[in-house]
Amino acid sequence: MFKQTLAEQLAARTSTLRKEPSPPPHTTTKPDEAKEVKEPDLVDKPVQRTGCRPICILYEDEKRTADLIKALDEEGAPEIHKWLVTAGTLDLKRAPSTEMLYFSRLSASASIRKHESAIAYGEHVLEWLEYNGCDVINGSKAFSMEISKVRQCLGLAKHGMTYPETILIASQSQIAPSVETWYRVRKPPIFYLKPVTGGSGDGVRRYTGLGEFKRDMVDRRSSKGMKGSGAIFVVQKGEEEHETWYDNLKKSKVKGEKKVFYRAEFVDRKLLYCLRVSIPVSVNSSCPCDAPTRFDTCFRVIKDPATHFEDCEGWLVFERKCEAYMVDHDMHVGAFEFSFHGKDVDHVRPTYYVYDVNANTNYSDHAEKKIGYDERGMVNQARMLIRFASKPVGFFIIK
Repeated sequence: MFKQTLAEQLAARTSTLRKEPSPPPHTTTKPDEAKEVKEPDLVDKPVQRTGCRPICILYEDEKRTADLIKALDEEGAPEIHKWLVTAGTLDLKRAPSTEMLYFSRLSASASIRKHESAIAYGEHVLEWLEYNGCDVINGSKAFSMEISKVRQCLGLAKHGMTYPETILIASQSQIAPSVETWYRVRKPPIFYLKPVTGGSGDGVRRYTGLGEFKRDMVDRRSSKGMKGSGAIFVVQKGEEEHETWYDNLKKSKVKGEKKVFYRAEFVDRKLLYCLRVSIPVSVNSSCPCDAPTRFDTCFRVIKDPATHFEDCEGWLVFERKCEAYMVDHDMHVGAFEFSFHGKDVDHVRPTYYVYDVNANTNYSDHAEKKIGYDERGMVNQARMLIRFASKPVGFFIIK
């Protein structure tokens, strides 16, 4: 049993799944072992769902998956499987179980957790599942988009969404001359250097001038060189919203300017809420899950973005474009990170500059403690997966 590959185990399970009695609730299985998960401490025990297929979560980091497993358990998912995509073998001649509903929690930020192989390996696993007719939520097309800032920009352009001016640089050796040439023509007040595949701000550098950039390049050559997954980088003009330090939200030891960005969180292609994050300008990470513990950060959950931005018509247009983008990339869960500017070049309406799209999203406990249980991200993800798992096999096969 333990010497079988994951594909062999899943194939074997396919022939016996209908014959076996339903497992007790709150059971979580890994590809090579099964263990009982303790029942959560709830006032009312969750009702076990009937007619719900097994749900298999593909993941690369235990901590980033625990909240979803807990939410699925609390919402009464009868059978949960976990597939750790950081190592293993995949026999392409073997067929996976099509009885399961697969949900990808693979992330472009895997490299910062020393799981960089999970990006390439996971991409092939998703394609293999889809080829064999499995129902995969946030599958290969969504993940391929997430791990490439170029694909993100092209997708944004296709849907008429605004993104920062961006150039792609072929190699590390070309970064300095390419940026210098671009800067002397454009003269942006702020610009960013980013790995084309990144996550959680890994390898991202912010510059306010060409001199600062040159000094940093010298320091990098004399120390560890460029940081980030892969050898290809992009340079983006910094479309930031700034604010000076304000005392009415939170006292801080950090002095000086802060920058503001937003994350529009979507579950089942519907807006859940918009998160406003305020951090020091020196911080490159844009992950709200990292920010509270690592940086001096202020959060605000915005349930009615149209009112907040004073742009009812424009926000609804932006929201619809986000939904269309998700449909086009086979995403059911995702987040759009953007900065907000009061007016566009024609001074007609506010502009939303999208600089990152996430097909895999975690949620900030610091922010969500201020909202109700039914509004929280992982709760809604769990309910979505249970609803999808109640659909017939083949319902979500990508056409």
